Amino acid sequence: WIFTLLWIVYRRHHVFYSIVGFILAILISGIHLLPNIEAYLHATRGTTEAKFLFDIYLLPLSHLVTFLAPDFFGNPGTFNYFKEGFYHEKVLYLGIVPLFFVIYELFMLKRSMSHEKFFAVAGIVTLSLGFSLSTSWFLLYQLKLPFFSTIIPSRIFFLTTFCAAILSAYGIEKYLGLPDKKKMIGILVGLGIILIYLWDLVVNYTNGPLLKEITTVSLRNLILPTKIFIAMAILLLLGIAKKLRRYVYIGLVVLTFASSAYFANKYFYFSEKRFVFPEVSVFTQLQK
Repeated sequence: WIFTLLWIVYRRHHVFYSIVGFILAILISGIHLLPNIEAYLHATRGTTEAKFLFDIYLLPLSHLVTFLAPDFFGNPGTFNYFKEGFYHEKVLYLGIVPLFFVIYELFMLKRSMSHEKFFAVAGIVTLSLGFSLSTSWFLLYQLKLPFFSTIIPSRIFFLTTFCAAILSAYGIEKYLGLPDKKKMIGILVGLGIILIYLWDLVVNYTNGPLLKEITTVSLRNLILPTKIFIAMAILLLLGIAKKLRRYVYIGLVVLTFASSAYFANKYFYFSEKRFVFPEVSVFTQLQK
């Protein structure tokens, strides 16, 4: 709501329709919201100390690595996740191809329109609020605002990934129009150096049996992101030639969908309905 209101104020377009939309949303969902608010007021959620949530889900800056390698810290789908908290509450992965175009768009902001800059600033701010920084602790926890001080703070990344998707679209649009070769190659080199550093880290950081087991997981989960990065780099460099750019675009889309499908299939379960919703004698009797 706050994000949407800021966007409306920033754009100053269709304000009346936006206000009507907010009112209708409240009226339509009121049948659920009113008892929910009443339940919240009578529950301990608003008075219970929730610092442990912020200790676990305000992420260290090292978690930025999951932009490139989502399973660097393991994956519960393969029973080797070794960090605290729930995996799905800490996901930052957009895909390596979209990540490249987000960075590319950020480097091209001087050539961007004002609304692109809005999403760039909003994306950076919301990203910072999900990490363990003094500003995040103050705004989300120490101010003790209703709801804010008892939520799982990493869910702010919903807004971050939304902004990143928009920035990525603008980035690829600029690339297809007239790519900036220097910035493009600079970003590829930068991401490549980070991947090389991660490989060096997990190969050499094996002191003790527990650390060796963990780094083996990280090592194995770096292979696929590295292959995707190499494939993306080859496609992007081929796209410098205008004649090939259309085919490169198709290749990048296929690569993005393939990596996203693999990532989803690894974690989300796909099974028969009867295993998710088993027959319960009480419900069966009620149906009769």
